[in-house]
Amino acid sequence: MLHDVFISYSQKDKKVADAICEALENRGIRCWIAPRNISPGAPWGSSIINAISNCHVFVLVFSAHSNSSNQVYREVERSVDKNIPIIPFRIEKIQLSENLEYYISATHWLDAFTHPLEKHINRLTKAVEKLLPDSLPGHYPDKQPVIPIIKIVRGPFKGYEKQIHSESLSIGRGKGNDFRIKDIYVTSNHCVIKRIEDGSFKLFDKSVNGTWINGKKVYNENVTLRNKTTIGVGPVLLLIEYISK
Repeated sequence: MLHDVFISYSQKDKKVADAICEALENRGIRCWIAPRNISPGAPWGSSIINAISNCHVFVLVFSAHSNSSNQVYREVERSVDKNIPIIPFRIEKIQLSENLEYYISATHWLDAFTHPLEKHINRLTKAVEKLLPDSLPGHYPDKQPVIPIIKIVRGPFKGYEKQIHSESLSIGRGKGNDFRIKDIYVTSNHCVIKRIEDGSFKLFDKSVNGTWINGKKVYNENVTLRNKTTIGVGPVLLLIEYISK
């Protein structure tokens, strides 16, 4: 399982879909969205089917465009067939087409008619988080005492792992770091992982070249680290997992 959420939308609503994707991934929730996640040369249809089959939440950007889209209709049909929860994010107040009405008329809607859009995307993010079981990627055990484990899954010393017992762990090229990576693309004090007040963990990026969180580069940002989040620092790919105390 490489993603938690499948985002279905019409290409004419791409800006909204991209904003949703960015907001979810900033919370450590991994998304699958076309065409970004379709490998070059891969069949479009089978890529969509596999992505839907392997997600836990299906987000539909509902508008006049998606309401009349045969592609969106097929994606919704596959999601219903596989019993995947659907969250319709309605950006236009229009009537459901008969095709979509058959599948999602009884589903609870999340209306996003008014501005700013970010307010509604925040509500969507919270709704998605509630549908992700704690044990799945994209979540950390809620309000339970946990110990994070950081593992090297790619690069030098692959397979090495370390429990974080302290309130923070620093990563960088410099000698004073808890996790030292000797590479020219790694900043001396690259980033730090800290436990915050609600019991979750965040990565605070302080690098020059950026840090890759679940495949997305971030600069000087604070990112919540959910269970199974990947952290790319230079040539090294780290994985953070949580175990109950």
